Amino acid sequence: MGTEDLREGRFVSLVRRVPAGSWRYLLVLSDALLIFAAFLTAYLLRYQAQLFISVDPAFQLPVWSYLPLVVLLVVVLLVAFRFSGVYPYQPGRSWVEEVWRIA
Repeated sequence: MGTEDLREGRFVSLVRRVPAGSWRYLLVLSDALLIFAAFLTAYLLRYQAQLFISVDPAFQLPVWSYLPLVVLLVVVLLVAFRFSGVYPYQPGRSWVEEVWRIA
């Protein structure tokens, strides 16, 4: 039994501690956090790193000024995920089927 088996065993035991009904909420929460992280990354690349083309200082806004739009974006995307069949998660679907539903 190598270290890989021990890590898998610990991860599996951690996963089994989470009640089955909580996975749905954890999935939605992780999606919301990832959407926010994607926005923050895009903001940093565009306005801080100024990749590809510089931003006129007149259009430089702090990230908190975009917060209402980010909240709206997260809500709209989560609702879109729900109605497009991404939620509820179905354990029997393959990885390809999951990606196809999202795309």
